[in-house]
Amino acid sequence: MCTGEHQSARPCTGQLYWASAGNASAVNLTLRDFGLQDASPAQVSFAVSAEDAAGASSGFSWDRCGAPQPYSSMRASPEPGDPVTSSSGVELPWTLSYCQWAGVVEGAEATCCRGAHASPNNCTDGRVSAAGQPWAGAVNVAGLAAGEEYTAWLRLHYRGGASAWADGRTFTTPRRPVVWWVLVCSVLASVVVLVVSVALLRRLRRLVVSLLCNFPAPRHARCASGSSYPLSWHSRCQKGKTYITLQARIGPLISPALSPLL
Repeated sequence: MCTGEHQSARPCTGQLYWASAGNASAVNLTLRDFGLQDASPAQVSFAVSAEDAAGASSGFSWDRCGAPQPYSSMRASPEPGDPVTSSSGVELPWTLSYCQWAGVVEGAEATCCRGAHASPNNCTDGRVSAAGQPWAGAVNVAGLAAGEEYTAWLRLHYRGGASAWADGRTFTTPRRPVVWWVLVCSVLASVVVLVVSVALLRRLRRLVVSLLCNFPAPRHARCASGSSYPLSWHSRCQKGKTYITLQARIGPLISPALSPLL
């Protein structure tokens, strides 16, 4: 701590007061710890210095805008921001005025419940919780269902205990977008099915033509009178087409009787 005027370009010109925080990432300190309980907070500046295992100091890092505030034992809840959603999760930002820090904040906690609820105690379906670091300013919750409505709550864990849950925020996760490669695979599969179908139809047509070409020729035709007459059967295949010629050897007089065969 330093009392008196202080500029960041030069060291403290007033009296320095020291306190060791030990091997800790955060510590609660009051003006009483420095013997400055009668000092005006507006006249006090503070700095932080760290030492490595060899005792080398990192140098001072002075504050520029903060001033000591009256200590409060009320563990304030965070102020939630607007949720940032994805199809499977949500980012829940939060803020807390330094005037409301009731000691060291060791972590943040978020819980999400499917549907709209007034309190996390009423949650009975699809509850998902996650923890976050106090300096991150947000808690990321994963494992949510796409296209569902959720209610989220935040609270802070102080070194002296947890705060109350902040007011809930309701949001809806977006539906999963259609992945481009799924659409491409569907189109390719349709093309393959079409090509295979065309090939099978051509194969079937060739088989039918081959059967017609090899069909046994009739030897006789029978007229209405019961008489039979020899016939000649000519079949040939050319360029996928079948030509069949039926000729009667007895002349055109009985051609009407052969019409059913033609």
